[in-house]
Amino acid sequence: MQIFESSVLIFGALFGLLWAMHIFVSWTKVKTMAWILLIASIWLLSGAYFFSMTHLVYPYFYALHFPFVFLCGPLFLHYYRLVVREVDSKFFNFHLIPSCLALFVILPYLLMDLDSKIKFLEGFRTGKMSFYHVLIMSLNVGVKVSILSYLTPIIFLNLPLLKRSNEISRESKGIFIFIIILIYIDLLIGLIGFFIKSFFLVKLSALLLPLNLFIFFILSSRYPEIVIGLQKELKRNRYENSKIKNLDVNFILEKLEEIFKSERAFADEDISLPKVAEELKISPHQLSQILNEKLNQTFPQYVNSYRVNEAKKLMVEDSNRSILSIAFAVGFNSKASFNRSFKNISGFTPQEFRKSTQK
Repeated sequence: MQIFESSVLIFGALFGLLWAMHIFVSWTKVKTMAWILLIASIWLLSGAYFFSMTHLVYPYFYALHFPFVFLCGPLFLHYYRLVVREVDSKFFNFHLIPSCLALFVILPYLLMDLDSKIKFLEGFRTGKMSFYHVLIMSLNVGVKVSILSYLTPIIFLNLPLLKRSNEISRESKGIFIFIIILIYIDLLIGLIGFFIKSFFLVKLSALLLPLNLFIFFILSSRYPEIVIGLQKELKRNRYENSKIKNLDVNFILEKLEEIFKSERAFADEDISLPKVAEELKISPHQLSQILNEKLNQTFPQYVNSYRVNEAKKLMVEDSNRSILSIAFAVGFNSKASFNRSFKNISGFTPQEFRKSTQK
Protein backbone atom coordinates (compact mmCIF):
# COMPACT_ATOMS: atom_id res chain seq x y z
CA MET A 1 0.00 0.00 0.00
CA GLN A 2 2.89 2.36 0.82
CA ILE A 3 4.34 1.76 -2.65
CA PHE A 4 1.00 2.65 -4.29
CA GLU A 5 0.57 5.80 -2.19
CA SER A 6 4.12 6.97 -2.87
CA SER A 7 3.70 6.24 -6.59
CA VAL A 8 0.56 8.38 -6.75
CA LEU A 9 2.32 11.28 -5.03
CA ILE A 10 5.48 10.99 -7.15
CA PHE A 11 3.44 10.74 -10.36
CA GLY A 12 1.49 13.85 -9.32
CA ALA A 13 4.76 15.67 -8.59
CA LEU A 14 6.17 14.78 -12.02
CA PHE A 15 2.94 15.87 -13.69
CA GLY A 16 3.04 19.22 -11.85
CA LEU A 17 6.70 19.64 -12.79
CA LEU A 18 6.04 18.97 -16.50
CA TRP A 19 3.08 21.35 -16.48
CA ALA A 20 5.24 24.02 -14.85
CA MET A 21 8.00 23.51 -17.44
CA HIS A 22 5.42 23.88 -20.21
CA ILE A 23 4.34 27.24 -18.79
CA PHE A 24 7.94 28.40 -18.37
CA VAL A 25 8.81 27.72 -22.03
CA SER A 26 5.51 29.01 -23.44
CA TRP A 27 5.01 32.56 -24.71
CA THR A 28 2.87 33.61 -21.77
CA LYS A 29 4.30 36.53 -19.79
CA VAL A 30 2.76 35.40 -16.49
CA LYS A 31 4.87 32.62 -14.99
CA THR A 32 3.28 32.73 -11.52
CA MET A 33 1.21 29.58 -12.06
CA ALA A 34 4.40 27.71 -12.99
CA TRP A 35 5.90 28.61 -9.60
CA ILE A 36 2.71 27.44 -7.86
CA LEU A 37 2.92 24.11 -9.71
CA LEU A 38 6.61 23.72 -8.82
CA ILE A 39 5.79 24.25 -5.14
CA ALA A 40 2.91 21.76 -5.42
CA SER A 41 5.40 19.24 -6.85
CA ILE A 42 7.77 19.84 -3.93
CA TRP A 43 4.83 19.35 -1.53
CA LEU A 44 3.87 16.04 -3.20
CA LEU A 45 7.45 14.76 -3.13
CA SER A 46 7.69 15.62 0.57
CA GLY A 47 4.48 13.59 1.09
CA ALA A 48 5.98 10.56 -0.68
CA TYR A 49 9.18 11.03 1.35
CA PHE A 50 7.21 11.07 4.62
CA PHE A 51 4.54 8.41 4.01
CA SER A 52 7.12 5.92 2.71
CA MET A 53 9.02 6.39 6.01
CA THR A 54 12.12 7.34 4.01
CA HIS A 55 12.59 10.31 6.34
CA LEU A 56 13.44 7.93 9.20
CA VAL A 57 16.39 6.57 7.19
CA TYR A 58 17.40 9.74 5.33
CA PRO A 59 16.22 12.56 7.58
CA TYR A 60 18.01 15.37 5.73
CA PHE A 61 14.99 16.70 3.83
CA TYR A 62 12.34 16.51 6.53
CA ALA A 63 10.31 19.76 6.89
CA LEU A 64 12.36 21.42 4.15
CA HIS A 65 9.24 21.99 2.03
CA PHE A 66 7.49 24.28 4.52
CA PRO A 67 9.13 27.62 3.55
CA PHE A 68 8.21 26.93 -0.09
CA VAL A 69 4.63 25.81 0.56
CA PHE A 70 3.88 28.94 2.60
CA LEU A 71 4.43 30.88 -0.65
CA CYS A 72 1.40 29.23 -2.32
CA GLY A 73 -1.16 31.68 -0.91
CA PRO A 74 0.78 34.84 -1.85
CA LEU A 75 1.46 33.42 -5.32
CA PHE A 76 -2.26 32.69 -5.84
CA LEU A 77 -3.01 36.31 -4.93
CA HIS A 78 -0.28 37.54 -7.26
CA TYR A 79 -1.65 35.39 -10.11
CA TYR A 80 -5.19 36.62 -9.50
CA ARG A 81 -4.12 40.27 -9.63
CA LEU A 82 -2.02 39.85 -12.77
CA VAL A 83 -4.22 37.52 -14.81
CA VAL A 84 -7.80 38.06 -13.66
CA ARG A 85 -7.77 41.69 -12.52
CA GLU A 86 -5.04 42.61 -15.04
CA VAL A 87 -3.39 45.12 -12.72
CA ASP A 88 0.26 45.78 -12.00
CA SER A 89 0.93 43.58 -8.98
CA LYS A 90 3.89 43.85 -6.63
CA PHE A 91 4.95 40.91 -4.49
CA PHE A 92 5.04 42.79 -1.18
CA ASN A 93 7.64 41.74 1.36
CA PHE A 94 5.11 41.18 4.16
CA HIS A 95 3.68 38.24 2.19
CA LEU A 96 7.02 36.51 2.74
CA ILE A 97 6.77 36.67 6.54
CA PRO A 98 5.06 33.23 7.03
CA SER A 99 7.64 31.59 4.75
CA CYS A 100 10.50 33.23 6.67
CA LEU A 101 8.96 32.19 9.99
CA ALA A 102 8.68 28.60 8.75
CA LEU A 103 12.37 28.65 7.81
CA PHE A 104 13.19 30.03 11.26
CA VAL A 105 11.19 27.20 12.91
CA ILE A 106 12.83 24.37 10.95
CA LEU A 107 16.36 25.81 11.17
CA PRO A 108 17.23 24.12 14.52
CA TYR A 109 16.28 20.76 13.02
CA LEU A 110 18.32 21.38 9.86
CA LEU A 111 21.36 22.21 12.02
CA MET A 112 21.13 18.95 14.01
CA ASP A 113 23.59 16.15 13.33
CA LEU A 114 22.34 12.89 11.78
CA ASP A 115 21.82 11.00 15.05
CA SER A 116 19.95 13.91 16.62
CA LYS A 117 17.67 14.17 13.60
CA ILE A 118 16.79 10.47 13.72
CA LYS A 119 16.19 10.65 17.48
CA PHE A 120 13.98 13.73 17.00
CA LEU A 121 11.88 12.03 14.32
CA GLU A 122 11.51 8.92 16.45
CA GLY A 123 9.82 11.17 18.99
CA PHE A 124 6.85 11.57 16.64
CA ARG A 125 6.48 7.79 16.32
CA THR A 126 6.87 6.97 20.00
CA GLY A 127 4.82 9.91 21.27
CA LYS A 128 7.71 11.34 23.29
CA MET A 129 7.33 14.84 21.91
CA SER A 130 8.78 18.13 23.08
CA PHE A 131 7.46 21.63 22.46
CA TYR A 132 9.63 21.77 19.34
CA HIS A 133 7.86 18.68 17.97
CA VAL A 134 4.52 20.46 18.42
CA LEU A 135 5.93 23.57 16.77
CA ILE A 136 7.01 21.60 13.70
CA MET A 137 3.61 19.88 13.55
CA SER A 138 1.84 23.23 13.73
CA LEU A 139 3.43 24.20 10.42
CA ASN A 140 1.21 21.60 8.73
CA VAL A 141 -1.87 23.39 10.04
CA GLY A 142 -0.37 26.80 9.32
CA VAL A 143 0.20 25.97 5.64
CA LYS A 144 -3.44 25.02 5.06
CA VAL A 145 -4.74 28.00 7.05
CA SER A 146 -2.46 30.29 5.05
CA ILE A 147 -3.73 28.99 1.69
CA LEU A 148 -7.35 29.21 2.82
CA SER A 149 -6.88 32.75 4.11
CA TYR A 150 -5.67 33.84 0.66
CA LEU A 151 -8.13 31.83 -1.42
CA THR A 152 -11.31 32.58 0.55
CA PRO A 153 -11.43 36.38 -0.01
CA ILE A 154 -10.60 35.95 -3.71
CA ILE A 155 -13.34 33.36 -4.20
CA PHE A 156 -16.09 35.13 -2.29
CA LEU A 157 -15.32 38.50 -3.92
CA ASN A 158 -15.63 36.94 -7.37
CA LEU A 159 -18.60 34.61 -6.90
CA PRO A 160 -21.15 37.46 -7.44
CA LEU A 161 -19.28 38.49 -10.62
CA LEU A 162 -19.23 34.90 -11.80
CA LYS A 163 -22.99 34.48 -11.28
CA ARG A 164 -24.03 37.59 -13.21
CA SER A 165 -21.49 37.38 -16.04
CA ASN A 166 -23.04 36.75 -19.46
CA GLU A 167 -19.60 35.87 -20.86
CA ILE A 168 -19.43 32.61 -18.88
CA SER A 169 -21.72 29.67 -19.67
CA ARG A 170 -23.72 27.94 -16.96
CA GLU A 171 -21.63 24.81 -17.50
CA SER A 172 -18.38 26.73 -16.91
CA LYS A 173 -19.80 28.35 -13.77
CA GLY A 174 -20.66 24.92 -12.43
CA ILE A 175 -17.15 23.64 -13.25
CA PHE A 176 -15.58 26.62 -11.42
CA ILE A 177 -17.67 25.92 -8.31
CA PHE A 178 -16.73 22.24 -8.57
CA ILE A 179 -12.99 23.05 -8.62
CA ILE A 180 -13.34 25.35 -5.60
CA ILE A 181 -15.24 22.69 -3.64
CA LEU A 182 -12.50 20.12 -4.41
CA ILE A 183 -9.76 22.46 -3.17
CA TYR A 184 -11.66 23.25 0.04
CA ILE A 185 -12.45 19.59 0.69
CA ASP A 186 -8.79 18.67 0.29
CA LEU A 187 -7.53 21.41 2.63
CA LEU A 188 -10.26 20.87 5.23
CA ILE A 189 -9.69 17.09 5.31
CA GLY A 190 -6.02 17.78 6.05
CA LEU A 191 -6.87 20.29 8.78
CA ILE A 192 -9.39 17.97 10.45
CA GLY A 193 -6.88 15.12 10.24
CA PHE A 194 -4.25 17.10 12.14
CA PHE A 195 -6.69 18.34 14.78
CA ILE A 196 -8.17 14.90 15.54
CA LYS A 197 -4.79 13.19 15.00
CA SER A 198 -6.11 10.98 12.19
CA PHE A 199 -3.19 9.80 10.06
CA PHE A 200 -5.68 8.41 7.54
CA LEU A 201 -7.23 11.84 6.88
CA VAL A 202 -3.82 13.51 6.64
CA LYS A 203 -2.76 10.91 4.08
CA LEU A 204 -6.07 11.22 2.20
CA SER A 205 -5.59 14.99 1.94
CA ALA A 206 -2.14 14.46 0.41
CA LEU A 207 -3.43 11.85 -2.06
CA LEU A 208 -6.23 14.18 -3.21
CA LEU A 209 -3.72 16.82 -4.34
CA PRO A 210 -2.55 14.91 -7.47
CA LEU A 211 -6.20 14.28 -8.34
CA ASN A 212 -6.95 17.99 -8.00
CA LEU A 213 -3.98 18.80 -10.26
CA PHE A 214 -5.22 16.46 -12.99
CA ILE A 215 -8.78 17.77 -12.81
CA PHE A 216 -7.63 21.39 -12.78
CA PHE A 217 -5.41 20.82 -15.83
CA ILE A 218 -8.22 19.20 -17.84
CA LEU A 219 -10.87 21.76 -16.90
CA SER A 220 -8.63 24.83 -17.31
CA SER A 221 -7.78 23.63 -20.83
CA ARG A 222 -11.41 22.84 -21.65
CA TYR A 223 -13.00 25.97 -20.13
CA PRO A 224 -10.65 29.00 -20.53
CA GLU A 225 -13.71 31.27 -20.72
CA ILE A 226 -13.92 31.37 -16.91
CA VAL A 227 -10.86 33.64 -16.59
CA ILE A 228 -11.80 35.64 -19.71
CA GLY A 229 -15.36 36.17 -18.43
CA LEU A 230 -14.16 37.33 -15.02
CA GLN A 231 -11.72 39.73 -16.68
CA LYS A 232 -14.51 41.33 -18.74
CA GLU A 233 -16.85 41.55 -15.74
CA LEU A 234 -14.14 43.21 -13.61
CA LYS A 235 -13.40 45.70 -16.39
CA ARG A 236 -17.09 46.52 -16.63
CA ASN A 237 -17.23 47.02 -12.86
CA ARG A 238 -14.19 49.26 -12.92
CA TYR A 239 -15.72 51.36 -15.65
CA GLU A 240 -19.06 51.68 -13.84
CA ASN A 241 -17.35 52.69 -10.61
CA SER A 242 -14.74 54.84 -12.28
CA LYS A 243 -13.86 58.11 -10.65
CA ILE A 244 -12.51 59.56 -13.90
CA LYS A 245 -15.26 59.00 -16.44
CA ASN A 246 -16.54 62.59 -16.03
CA LEU A 247 -13.09 64.11 -16.46
CA ASP A 248 -11.41 65.31 -19.65
CA VAL A 249 -8.66 62.73 -19.40
CA ASN A 250 -6.85 63.79 -22.59
CA PHE A 251 -6.61 67.38 -21.35
CA ILE A 252 -5.28 66.19 -17.99
CA LEU A 253 -2.63 64.03 -19.67
CA GLU A 254 -1.57 66.97 -21.86
CA LYS A 255 -1.35 69.23 -18.81
CA LEU A 256 0.60 66.55 -16.93
CA GLU A 257 3.07 66.23 -19.80
CA GLU A 258 3.51 70.02 -19.84
CA ILE A 259 4.24 70.05 -16.10
CA PHE A 260 6.91 67.41 -16.53
CA LYS A 261 8.46 68.57 -19.81
CA SER A 262 8.28 72.37 -19.57
CA GLU A 263 8.37 72.83 -15.82
CA ARG A 264 10.71 69.88 -15.18
CA ALA A 265 8.68 68.78 -12.17
CA PHE A 266 10.48 65.44 -12.16
CA ALA A 267 13.72 67.15 -11.02
CA ASP A 268 12.14 67.93 -7.64
CA GLU A 269 13.18 65.06 -5.38
CA ASP A 270 10.19 65.82 -3.13
CA ILE A 271 7.66 65.48 -5.93
CA SER A 272 4.59 63.54 -4.86
CA LEU A 273 1.27 62.30 -6.22
CA PRO A 274 -0.81 64.69 -4.04
CA LYS A 275 1.27 67.72 -5.12
CA VAL A 276 0.87 67.02 -8.83
CA ALA A 277 -2.82 66.14 -8.42
CA GLU A 278 -3.40 69.45 -6.64
CA GLU A 279 -1.78 71.33 -9.52
CA LEU A 280 -4.02 69.47 -11.97
CA LYS A 281 -7.05 70.23 -9.75
CA ILE A 282 -8.00 66.56 -9.37
CA SER A 283 -7.74 64.10 -6.50
CA PRO A 284 -4.68 61.86 -5.99
CA HIS A 285 -6.92 58.83 -6.54
CA GLN A 286 -8.08 60.20 -9.90
CA LEU A 287 -4.53 60.90 -11.05
CA SER A 288 -3.42 57.43 -9.97
CA GLN A 289 -6.33 55.88 -11.85
CA ILE A 290 -5.59 57.88 -15.02
CA LEU A 291 -1.95 56.77 -14.97
CA ASN A 292 -2.88 53.14 -14.34
CA GLU A 293 -5.66 52.85 -16.91
CA LYS A 294 -4.40 55.14 -19.66
CA LEU A 295 -0.62 54.76 -19.43
CA ASN A 296 -0.36 51.46 -17.52
CA GLN A 297 2.05 53.13 -15.08
CA THR A 298 2.18 53.99 -11.42
CA PHE A 299 3.09 57.53 -10.41
CA PRO A 300 6.69 56.60 -9.41
CA GLN A 301 7.12 54.79 -12.74
CA TYR A 302 5.88 57.86 -14.63
CA VAL A 303 8.23 60.19 -12.73
CA ASN A 304 11.24 57.91 -13.09
CA SER A 305 10.72 57.51 -16.84
CA TYR A 306 11.19 61.29 -17.24
CA ARG A 307 14.16 61.29 -14.90
CA VAL A 308 15.91 58.48 -16.76
CA ASN A 309 15.29 60.06 -20.17
CA GLU A 310 16.71 63.36 -18.90
CA ALA A 311 19.70 61.51 -17.40
CA LYS A 312 20.39 59.88 -20.78
CA LYS A 313 20.32 63.29 -22.44
CA LEU A 314 22.77 64.75 -19.90
CA MET A 315 25.14 61.80 -20.27
CA VAL A 316 25.31 62.30 -24.01
CA GLU A 317 25.69 66.09 -23.80
CA ASP A 318 28.35 66.08 -21.07
CA SER A 319 30.42 62.91 -21.13
CA ASN A 320 32.72 64.17 -18.36
CA ARG A 321 30.01 64.83 -15.82
CA SER A 322 29.80 62.25 -13.02
CA ILE A 323 26.90 59.84 -12.95
CA LEU A 324 26.15 60.74 -9.33
CA SER A 325 25.90 64.44 -10.23
CA ILE A 326 23.48 63.60 -13.04
CA ALA A 327 21.40 61.38 -10.73
CA PHE A 328 20.93 64.23 -8.26
CA ALA A 329 20.26 66.72 -11.06
CA VAL A 330 17.31 64.74 -12.44
CA GLY A 331 15.68 64.25 -9.03
CA PHE A 332 17.01 61.00 -7.57
CA ASN A 333 18.11 61.17 -3.94
CA SER A 334 20.53 58.23 -4.06
CA LYS A 335 22.78 56.49 -6.54
CA ALA A 336 21.23 53.10 -5.72
CA SER A 337 17.69 54.19 -6.63
CA PHE A 338 19.01 55.87 -9.78
CA ASN A 339 20.88 52.73 -10.90
CA ARG A 340 17.86 50.53 -10.17
CA SER A 341 15.39 52.74 -12.04
CA PHE A 342 17.79 53.30 -14.96
CA LYS A 343 18.26 49.53 -15.36
CA ASN A 344 14.52 48.78 -15.11
CA ILE A 345 13.55 51.42 -17.68
CA SER A 346 16.40 51.32 -20.20
CA GLY A 347 17.67 47.77 -19.79
CA PHE A 348 21.20 49.11 -19.15
CA THR A 349 23.07 50.34 -16.12
CA PRO A 350 24.12 54.02 -16.32
CA GLN A 351 27.74 52.91 -16.81
CA GLU A 352 26.79 50.57 -19.67
CA PHE A 353 24.72 53.29 -21.35
CA ARG A 354 27.56 55.82 -21.09
CA LYS A 355 30.04 53.35 -22.59
CA SER A 356 27.66 52.64 -25.49
CA THR A 357 27.40 56.35 -26.30
CA GLN A 358 31.18 56.81 -26.30
CA LYS A 359 31.89 54.18 -28.94
